[in-house]
Amino acid sequence: MFHKLDYSKVIGINVFLERSSTRILVGKLERKQDQYFFTYSEKYLNYKKAIPLGHELPLTKQYFEAKELFPFFFDRIPAKENPAYPEYCKQFGISPTEKNVIILLATIGRKGPSWFVFEPIWEDSFSSKDLKTFRQNLGLSTRDLAICFGISQATIVRIENSKASGTEVLKFLDVLNEFPEAAAYYIEKYASALHSKTKEKVLNKLKEKNWR
Repeated sequence: MFHKLDYSKVIGINVFLERSSTRILVGKLERKQDQYFFTYSEKYLNYKKAIPLGHELPLTKQYFEAKELFPFFFDRIPAKENPAYPEYCKQFGISPTEKNVIILLATIGRKGPSWFVFEPIWEDSFSSKDLKTFRQNLGLSTRDLAICFGISQATIVRIENSKASGTEVLKFLDVLNEFPEAAAYYIEKYASALHSKTKEKVLNKLKEKNWR
C-alpha cells in the first residue's frame, strides 16, 4: 500500500506539457488571498511548439490573475455528479467534500485528456529547524549525522545555522524522517564508518521512533 500524502500542504500547481518522450514546464498556478495567479515559464514562452492553456491564458502575456479559477483549470476537475467521483477521491486519500481547488487539481484533476499534466507544489515543511530536531532526536552529532547519510558535516552545520538553503538535503532528510525504515536501511548499508555503539543506538531509536 502506497504512503498517503498530506495534500493539505500543497500550495500550488506546476503545469507540464508532456509528450511521448519530453516534458517541459509550462507554468505555475497559485492562490493567494482569494486570488488566482498563473505565470508562464520564460522557457515555455520561447518554446517553438508552445500551446496556450486556453483563450483566457494567451502566450502574449506571462502573468495572469483573476478572482475566479481560470476555466482551463476548472474544466480539469471531475463533476461531483459523476458516480465515480468518490472513488477518484479515495485513490488520493482526500474527502469527496474537499473544496480546495488547488488540492483537487493536485489529485483528481492531475491528468486529463490532453498533453498537459499537473504536479503539486509542496509547502517547504521540512526546515533547518526540523533537521536539527531530527538529528537531536536520534542523539547524533553533526559529524555522526553526516556519516549516517552521506552528507558533509559542513553542509549540515550551514543549514542548521541558516547559512545555506540546502533544499535537496532537506528533501532527502524529510523522506528519511517520514520513513524511519528507509533511514535504518540507509545506515545499515552505507554508514560503515559509524561507530558500532552509535549505530546500535540510532537504529534502536529509529525502530521506536515515537517523537512524531
